Amino acid sequence: MDTKRIKIVIGDNTADYGESYAVQLRQEGFSVITQPRNSRSILDTIIQEQPDIVVTDALLPQLDALAIMEWCQYHEKVLETKPLFLITARYENDYLKEQLLHNDASCFLCRPFPVSYLSYQIYRLMETKVREKPTPPKKETMQIEMIVTNTLQQLGIPAHIKGFHFLRTGLLAAFKNQDLLQNMRKRFYPTIADVYSTSVDTIERGIRNAIRLSLERGNPELMLEFFGYDSDSCRGRPANAEFISSIADKLILRYAKSQRQLQYVS
Repeated sequence: MDTKRIKIVIGDNTADYGESYAVQLRQEGFSVITQPRNSRSILDTIIQEQPDIVVTDALLPQLDALAIMEWCQYHEKVLETKPLFLITARYENDYLKEQLLHNDASCFLCRPFPVSYLSYQIYRLMETKVREKPTPPKKETMQIEMIVTNTLQQLGIPAHIKGFHFLRTGLLAAFKNQDLLQNMRKRFYPTIADVYSTSVDTIERGIRNAIRLSLERGNPELMLEFFGYDSDSCRGRPANAEFISSIADKLILRYAKSQRQLQYVS
């Protein structure tokens, strides 16, 4: 494999991590660009440089790695080369790992790791890319995933907690089958529990924790739009069913509106 033709973006330019790895990868013949650990810088570099591999941490300021991957999926027309994503994290998180790998991440590594292992994974990914040309997901699906992910982040729910991924999975399922929202414990929670091979009670607790964090950290204007009140009101914490149903209704309306706008433009 001609390593000079392989372009890599590392979303970290610190001396002890990003730059150190870049120096050693360049010695192996790779073309490596480092950027600050910032989602906007990484996205801009992906657009400008069209890399083959993007190495970035799972959790970033502003957008996280999941949102960056979804952006690349949805805007693949502006990318001559759709990059492969090698996602890193400072600790093991099975739920985060599963979500990332399910949504287009090619590899998940727990830091620290030797540069030789990073190099091995890059070779492996590039060989797989040459052999396989996966069918890209439908544009409609990618748009829905972006709407759900961005909304949950705007509501102040951290992407690394279980409840974020439980809610994301459940809301995406509700887009396909709104009847799931009619009975949380018998239909909505079990659907999510099947995906994560866990109990309904675990799903319910995870979502309840996500709602608590949302009320503490969320955008007050968005809370008012979705629920008719914000965290400063005296109403208290909404029940899981009220919270989920309100989000689902708003998301479905948002998506329908975006589709009507696209049809009007076309």
